[in-house]
Amino acid sequence: MSDPVILASGEAREATASSTASAVNDLTGWSGVYVSAVERLAELNSRAIHTSLEEQRAIALQAAEERSLLGAWRLQASYSLAGTAKAAAYLRHVGDILLGAYADAVNEVETSFNRSFMSMTGAVDRAASAAGSSILKLDEQLATIPGETARIVDQQGKAVAPQRR
Repeated sequence: MSDPVILASGEAREATASSTASAVNDLTGWSGVYVSAVERLAELNSRAIHTSLEEQRAIALQAAEERSLLGAWRLQASYSLAGTAKAAAYLRHVGDILLGAYADAVNEVETSFNRSFMSMTGAVDRAASAAGSSILKLDEQLATIPGETARIVDQQGKAVAPQRR
C-alpha cells in the first residue's frame, strides 16, 4: 500500500522575498517623493526669508535717508505693492512644487500597482503551471481508510516533514 504524497514547492520562500522587496521599493519610492517635496519647500522658504530680510534692510536704509514724511510713505507704498506680487509668486512656486509632488506620487502609485499586478499575475501563472504536476490523485480506497499516513515531499521526492497519522 502506498502513502498519499503532497509535493511542497520551494517557490513560497521566493514569492515572500519578492513581495517583501516590492513593498520596500514602494515605501522608498513614496517616501522619496515626499522627502523631495519637503526639501524643495524648505529651500523655497529659506530663499524667501533671506530675500525678505535683505529687502527690509534696504527699505530701512532708504527710509532713513528720506527727508520728508511723504517720501517715506511713498517708499513704503511702492514696496508693499512689490510684496504683494512676491507673495503671489511665492504661492505660485508652492503650487508648482505641490503639483509636481502630486504627479510624482501618482506615478509611484501607478508603478507600484503595475509591479504588484505583474507579480500577482506571475504568481498565479506559476501556481497554475505547478498545480497540474503537484496534485496527485488518491485512490478512492486510500482516501476512505482511516489511520492512513501522508508524507510531504519536495520536488526531488525527499521528505520535508515527518510522517503523521
